[in-house]
Amino acid sequence: MKWLFHDLHLKIMAFLLAFALYAFVNSETNITKTFSIELLLGVLPTNHILVSELPSVNITLQGTSRAFSMLENEQIIALRMNALGPNDVSYQIQNEEIHLPTGLTITNITPDSFALRIEELVRAELPVQINIGGQAQSGFEIIHRGLEPSVVFVEMPESYHPDDVTVFTEPVDVNGLNVSYSEEVDLVFLRQYVTPLPDQHFEISIDVRQIEIERLIENVSLFVSGPTDRWDLAVLDEKLTLLLRGAERELDRLNVTNLFFEVDLADLDENTLPANLVFRPVLRNLPQTISVVNILPQNVRISITPIPEPEPEPIVNPICPNPTLEPLNPLNSELINLELDPLVEDPAINPMNSEEPTLRQEP
Repeated sequence: MKWLFHDLHLKIMAFLLAFALYAFVNSETNITKTFSIELLLGVLPTNHILVSELPSVNITLQGTSRAFSMLENEQIIALRMNALGPNDVSYQIQNEEIHLPTGLTITNITPDSFALRIEELVRAELPVQINIGGQAQSGFEIIHRGLEPSVVFVEMPESYHPDDVTVFTEPVDVNGLNVSYSEEVDLVFLRQYVTPLPDQHFEISIDVRQIEIERLIENVSLFVSGPTDRWDLAVLDEKLTLLLRGAERELDRLNVTNLFFEVDLADLDENTLPANLVFRPVLRNLPQTISVVNILPQNVRISITPIPEPEPEPIVNPICPNPTLEPLNPLNSELINLELDPLVEDPAINPMNSEEPTLRQEP
């Protein structure tokens, strides 16, 4: 029994210290704290979607400071819901779903139940609208914008009507654009729970051209081509007025002195002449980048008279240059006709015949 009383004062002090510590621990008051818990969607049926919003849930806990410190360390701030069925219309939060450290109890859950709306997914084809921002460079304009393909295939809740679902391309900035281009773009859906089907790609194309203006060109010359040397021409409309349309830069570069109108008379029927005829002139040397809006006058009048052929010059006879004189006819001439007697042999050669040839004048 000596051991019981050995160092008795020390044993009494130890007992009192232990009792005081026990009393302190058990006398710690409980505290209350409220937390916001995120609800995590559970498993949904195949081809179904939850179209209602999950509420924000507040949960009130009671316990000691030590228990709350354990809760903060474990970071229990989310709750995953149980699996849902296609016909579920509400959800009840059970205390057993919330896992808490020892020493903490749930005193309140707000809300502890809420409505659900679960719908079947259906497929639909929706048009896509092009979303363009900004302006083209000064002097240029956007003449065409296109999207290929122009529709998107989606899955959406069965309660949605296609006319109520709007789909845009992502914003395309064309500010300062001066050339045509194309690029691949993403889509933006303005309605929740609309999801595009996979493996769809969209390309937007923007066509740009210079802004066109109209310009009046006056006193454009008219030229007539063809066998004009055979006709006497009187052009009644020698100068024409021309209204052109094109980019301002192209019109500024145009050398108007190179422009002229032409009327080709190569195929003209000469049996119809003389006559005052109407022709449609053809404009020459106009660049293809500039177009003709109007020509005044559109038709030109030309008076055409054949030039008479000159009379042939008289033929000069080389024997009788004077055409008034009768030509000499040696057979009927009244000139003296000289006859030569037959040639006789030379007397020197033929002594038998010593007569000399004589000339005899015919009466």
